[in-house]
Parts: sequence; structure tokens; C-alpha cells
Amino acid sequence: MAINVTLTSYVLSPWDGSHHGGGTNLIALSYADLDFTPSAADSYKSTSGDIFKVYVGGKRIYRRSDQTYASGSGFLEDGDASSGATLNGKTGSVNGNTVSWDSTTDAVWTIDTANRLILISKSAVAATDLYGSGTSALNIAFTGSSTIITLTRSVQDLKSPAIDFSNASILTEQDLDNSAKNVFHASQQAIISTENALLYSEGTDAYSAAQPGTSNPKKIQNVLTPASANDATNKAYVDGSSTTVTVAGSIDNVNTVAGQITPTNNIATVAGIASEIAAVAGDATDIGAVAGKATEIGRLGTADAVADLAKLGTDDIVNDMNKLATDDIVNDMNVLGTDANVTAMGHLGTSANVTNMSTITTGYDGGTSTSGTNTNLANINTVATNIGTISAKVSKSGDTMTGLLTLSGAPTTDNHASTKAYTDTQATALALALG
Repeated sequence: MAINVTLTSYVLSPWDGSHHGGGTNLIALSYADLDFTPSAADSYKSTSGDIFKVYVGGKRIYRRSDQTYASGSGFLEDGDASSGATLNGKTGSVNGNTVSWDSTTDAVWTIDTANRLILISKSAVAATDLYGSGTSALNIAFTGSSTIITLTRSVQDLKSPAIDFSNASILTEQDLDNSAKNVFHASQQAIISTENALLYSEGTDAYSAAQPGTSNPKKIQNVLTPASANDATNKAYVDGSSTTVTVAGSIDNVNTVAGQITPTNNIATVAGIASEIAAVAGDATDIGAVAGKATEIGRLGTADAVADLAKLGTDDIVNDMNKLATDDIVNDMNVLGTDANVTAMGHLGTSANVTNMSTITTGYDGGTSTSGTNTNLANINTVATNIGTISAKVSKSGDTMTGLLTLSGAPTTDNHASTKAYTDTQATALALALG
């Protein structure tokens, strides 16, 4: 981990998870070389009007009590409002809480004047609505990352001096020193701001985005989408968020195209069939649909499938399929294709039933298997005709009469059914006998 100390800042670049200020929860940042003398009334503000700003991964870590200094010009970050409507780039609501100074706490970082340290509490930062993990705003629990942590000394108010002299007042050395230091520190901030800007080099006749004091190249962030031809562009625009195509990502394809320019001049050949290429491009949807059936097409391309398709493509087969494709035939096949009919045909298709049907279709009386009358079919037709008559007969095993039964005459044996006349005669004779 590199530790950089500038005129106004102490930087862990990058923080490697160490540099603890007691335990693993506190990160210690030394201000010993930043010319900061805490005032007796407020240890978070120096005698010359300086305050500290703490940044983790570029995010400003505000303490709740920092609102005391928020009226000073230069204290708040760009875009942050002292009213709390916007704080640290957050607007409106964070985790269901309105963004305000109450969205953070004084525990996020504290000052240890005895050891000249600023102590960042990882747990206190994570527990706030403004910086907690739920907001995805900041996470400093991860160690060994490339996160940069910065402690910066800053003049709290750049609009007015920190020391105001009055007529006839006692002029002390401390007042003069503090006043001079206030001006000196404001100058140092201006120098650092200038050094951190894009610097112009007379030698290269260009601006350089390098780390101050080094030749290490750095990124330029928050670049808007370009509008004019000479505007600087951003990665999203170059990668193709507009109509631009990324050449760097397609360099192999570019080299391939370049290789076709000479000697065969294939590009000119392609240009000569531009209309055909345009026609294919117009069928892109259909081509995509076909490409999606690659597996099925592969099956149709086998030798067996090709042979079967060749048979199906003969004139006779095509004519037969045309006949089968009429509405009547299609409707008939739909009728036959019901579950019940398929089951019934399955029963008829058994070997025993096929044999029986074969027997039925033989039995001609003309001396050959096909001449004369088919006696089996004739008998079946006779049976079919008599089924109604047979169904009307009384069953020998017992039956229920739905009409009157007429007998041939009086019974002659004990088990004969009796007629009404026979029964009436016998009843009359019995009555006379009994008187």
C-alpha cells in the first residue's frame, strides 16, 4: 500500500485493508504532516479555519455535525445542498429515509488529537442510511481492493478570512500566525487543484491526464455523450451505444477485410452483388427462423430421409396425397382419428380378428374363392335381418311379458301353461262341488 502526503492530503493509494487504528474496525489516517492545529473550542476545526474532508473510494464521508460548517463556501461537495435535500450525491430517499444530515452519524469518523489521527469506523459507516450497503453507495468492509482513502485538509470558507481584526484590539502573534496560515492554506489548495487538473505540456503540445507528479496515466470520468465533431467521447459511445461500432473489439474482422482488398479484390466482387446482398438482408427474419431449425434440417439430410423424400416426391405419390388432402378426406380422417375409433381399430387389428374377417370374406358357392355368392356374408346378413325378430322372442330361461300370451289350447299335462278358459271351468266346477 502506497502512502502519499501532499500539501493538503494524506492518501492510502490503494488501501490494502491494513493501517488499523486499534482492532480491525478502525482505519487510521495521520494528519501530522498536514499543518492542522485543533482549536480549543472545536477539535474538528483548526485555529486557522481549516476542517477535514474524508473520502473513501471517491465518496465524501460526512459527519452529522459537519452541518455546522456547511454554510462555508468550499465546504460542501459540488451538487450537495446544505439543506440536506441532496447529500453526497443522494437525492430524495435512501432505504426509505429522507436524505438529510440525520442520514449519517458523528461516529463515521472521529479525531484523536493526542495521536494526531483521524479514525474511520467501518461499522459506523455501514450502519448509516447514507453509506450503508443497502444503498449500494459504499462498502469499505472489503480488504485488498483498489479503494483509495483520502484525508484532505480544507479551508472551511473561501469567501471570507478566518481571522477578522478589529480597530484598537490587541494584536497577538497567534492572531497574525492564524491569519497568515489561513491565506497560506488557501493558496496551497489552489496549487493542489491546479496540479490535479489536466496540465498542458509545451514539450508535447498536449494536455496530459496523469497522476500529479508522475507519468502514470489516469482515467477521465463523467464525460457526456459527444455532440460536436471535436467533443471528447466516452466509452459507452465508442462501444456502440449510438451508431458507432467499436473497431478495437473487431480488429480481427477489420484485418480479414483488409486482406481481401488485394490481390483477389473480393471486396469489389461483393460490391458487384450489392442488390443480392440487400435481398438476403431483407429476408433476415426468415433466415433466422430457418437457422433455428438446424437440428430438424440435419435429420432430413440423412441418406435414409433423402431416399424417403425421393419416393414421396414421385407423381403417383403426390397425386395420391393431393386426393387425401381434400376437405372430405381430411374430415373423414379426423373422425377416424378420435381416441374411441383408434381404440376400436386397435381391437379389430388383432391377429384373431383379422383371421375372422378373412374367414367371413371367403366361402363362395361358385366353385372358386371369388365366384358366385359369398355364403358367409349371406348368412351374416340373414342373422342381421332376424336380430330384431330374435330380440322379440321370450327367453327360455325366464322373461317378463310386456303383452298377452296366447296358448294353443287347454293344458294336457301337469307342467303345461293353463289358458283362462280352462282355469275358469275348473274354478266353476270346484264351486259347485263345495255347494
